[in-house]
Amino acid sequence: MLLWNEFQKEARNFHLSDEQLESVKDFYGRVDASLFDRMVSLLPGTVPMEEMEEKYPDENDRRKFLFLLTASSWGKLTGLYQSLGYPQSMLDDVSHDLRLWADKTMSDWGYAGLSPRLFEWSTYVLSGKVLQFGRLQCEMPHSFEGKYSVVRRNGEFVTVPGTERQEGALLNYHDPVINLHIPAAGPLHRELCIDSLKRIAAFSKQFRPQYDYRAIVCYSWILDPVWTQRDPNSNLAEFQKLGHLFELPHDETDEVVWRVFGARLRKENPDEFPETTSMQRFVKSHIKQGRTFREFGFYILRDELPSFLTGNSI
Repeated sequence: MLLWNEFQKEARNFHLSDEQLESVKDFYGRVDASLFDRMVSLLPGTVPMEEMEEKYPDENDRRKFLFLLTASSWGKLTGLYQSLGYPQSMLDDVSHDLRLWADKTMSDWGYAGLSPRLFEWSTYVLSGKVLQFGRLQCEMPHSFEGKYSVVRRNGEFVTVPGTERQEGALLNYHDPVINLHIPAAGPLHRELCIDSLKRIAAFSKQFRPQYDYRAIVCYSWILDPVWTQRDPNSNLAEFQKLGHLFELPHDETDEVVWRVFGARLRKENPDEFPETTSMQRFVKSHIKQGRTFREFGFYILRDELPSFLTGNSI
């Protein structure tokens, strides 16, 4: 296990702030070095979570431990990108991911930490399953989760419900796709998103030519049509227009509350929600009226990418 100063040097490659690092310094000094080193050595693979939970029964300590594991793994990330010949720009883009989650968890808990869910996400980043291209991230390989087939009828795209493969469909359930993720990295400007999509398509052509994806897809609370109804000219509305929306089963989500208000608040107690921003005021009012937020999906078929984005080949 590295000395604290050596750990800091490693962790700063993830753009972590002094405040974030100081928030875990005391815990770092009392970490079980043997367990820590063994778990770091296993990354980005599966680590013995039960053993960590037994060693650290306090949930706050477990979050800090998982954060420290990830922050110690810069060498693994750079080694992977170098071995695969990925451009430096990709490493630069994805190196900010941990900082964004640390910003969120500092707000939620007052210290830099990762829940098991966010730690699992971080292992995807360290393994190269999740990549970043400017504003957007993507996950490949990925199987289409929408329980639909997409067919063309009379010149229009139509979704056919069900998981049975449709002969001649443009997209079927469980087809290989590229899955978009939207990091909390500021405004979701349309031109930045289009640039990311172009870079994703170019990367796949160069580095994953054997991956025969059928579409680029996204599943998110950001795709709820309520955001377009709220402001048809907003960045969220413009992002939705990039793809063809479809509904998801069991789509009601609490993700909006977590994203907008933090992990400590629950939708059952909307009177406790702050109203600092217009987004917070809208979400609070929406929930107090007994309404819910839903997760939707969208798809952009691979064959329509060139004309759909800019009219130029990508």
